[in-house]
Amino acid sequence: MLGNWAQTDVIIKAWKQAKIDPEKITYIETHGTGTVVGDPIEVKGIEDAFQSCTEKKQFCGIGTVKTNIGHTIGASGIASLIKVALCLKNKKLTATLNFKEPNTYINFSKSPLYLVDKCTNWENNSDSIRLAGINSFGFNGTNCHIVIEQAPNVNITVEVKNKPYIFTLSAKNNNVLESYVNNYVSYLNETKELLQDISYTASTGRGHYNFRISIIAINNEMLKEKLLLIKKMDL
Repeated sequence: MLGNWAQTDVIIKAWKQAKIDPEKITYIETHGTGTVVGDPIEVKGIEDAFQSCTEKKQFCGIGTVKTNIGHTIGASGIASLIKVALCLKNKKLTATLNFKEPNTYINFSKSPLYLVDKCTNWENNSDSIRLAGINSFGFNGTNCHIVIEQAPNVNITVEVKNKPYIFTLSAKNNNVLESYVNNYVSYLNETKELLQDISYTASTGRGHYNFRISIIAINNEMLKEKLLLIKKMDL
């Protein structure tokens, strides 16, 4: 089937681009149309991709968020991504709800796949990280597959006393810049995050626009005081 081949092709390409070993993928979130013909076509596409590089059986779980929230049309892809991200965070594979018996056109006993029919701990080998795939496709025949892995362990930073940090804000107009200042003042009243982390986040991956401010501070309290002074000024 053309649809089956196209799905297999995009899955293999995603694996190659991600430079991962497909045998280490232990879960795939399927598009999961819930139809008699659609599900076997999707599963066959995934099976063919795996069988092009491994003979292992029943090592990769599959499921779909649609059994939890129903069909979401254009939002189905992002819903699947959110589900898998939460599964990775909590190290759990959630159950496919209302499952009673498999589609007769799918032979799981000879497949690399198995259906996740109950909530289980998402185990991983000591020498590998958790890897998952997310499968999705559209009405016009578009096929999409992405690979997602668990977040790396982050070392907790230690606050360096009395070290100055540069805090920056940038906006397209004064009103937006003022709202940023107000939001950060409120945030600093509540947060326990370190100044070096706040400054780093505010400066990384942000656009540079015509209306901007920069502040040098050595702690959160000093940053808040300077932001309050800016609030009193006519930006």
